[in-house]
Amino acid sequence: MNKAIILSILATVALIGCNNKNDNSTSNSLKDSSDLKFEDTLSSKQKDLIHFKFLTAVANLPSPFEMINMVYSSKLPYNDKLLNPISSVSRYKSAAQKAYNYGSYGVDLSYIGFYGSKQNLLSYYNTVKQLSTELNIEKIFDDYAGKFYDYQDNKDSMIVLLDRAFSETDAYLRNYKRHLTAAQVLSGAIIETHYLSIELMKFEDRNNRTNDLYNRIYNHKLYFYHLVNLLEEFKTDKEAAALLTAIKEYSDFYNTTVTSEEQLNKETLGKLSEKVTALRNKFI
Repeated sequence: MNKAIILSILATVALIGCNNKNDNSTSNSLKDSSDLKFEDTLSSKQKDLIHFKFLTAVANLPSPFEMINMVYSSKLPYNDKLLNPISSVSRYKSAAQKAYNYGSYGVDLSYIGFYGSKQNLLSYYNTVKQLSTELNIEKIFDDYAGKFYDYQDNKDSMIVLLDRAFSETDAYLRNYKRHLTAAQVLSGAIIETHYLSIELMKFEDRNNRTNDLYNRIYNHKLYFYHLVNLLEEFKTDKEAAALLTAIKEYSDFYNTTVTSEEQLNKETLGKLSEKVTALRNKFI
């Protein structure tokens, strides 16, 4: 079975499994202050709408790991200069910054995992684990990624392990009403996936090897649509509002610049590259 399909199935199973749990032993004290503050401002109707939008987004957003698998399968060269530097982690002070970059580093970790750079792999794993601790989600991360060191020499097993860890983290956050943090993690993962895809493809011609990747990058428009729609529900939070504004500006530029799959080529990828790099740099 294709690895991308396996990852997608595992991610779906993980989400369903976690959403069906009712672990009353977990305290709401695991929420960070930004989650608590935001939740306290919501009506029951607003909470239901956020839950619905998350379900819609998850149903329409494949695992970022699937896109990285396509990059790897297309034999695009590995470029560690594109990674979010782990030296930046000390600058992330707010819960929003930590959540966004938890998602960003997670995608980088999967990218490294596919290409097998072991030293980078260990460094990025430890960085993601550090952020999981600071976000009070280390238990769920450890439950599913705790065997990382046992599988670090088995790429396929390790990738599945990491994919499941991040799927379970997302479901866990939403299950315990940490919707704001979950939205920020999702934003970081989507933007990092989109950024890596464009930077790796912007010098590649459309051909039999790259055509599927070009089409997938075009479909990212839909991902940004769902992300904007979700983040609209968090715009009363200052940092979430800034993220929403920046993503919406990029999404509008993308929709105006590229109106059909045929318009996506090296020239238009170059234009998107400049804009998505600026977007990413605002938050890493």
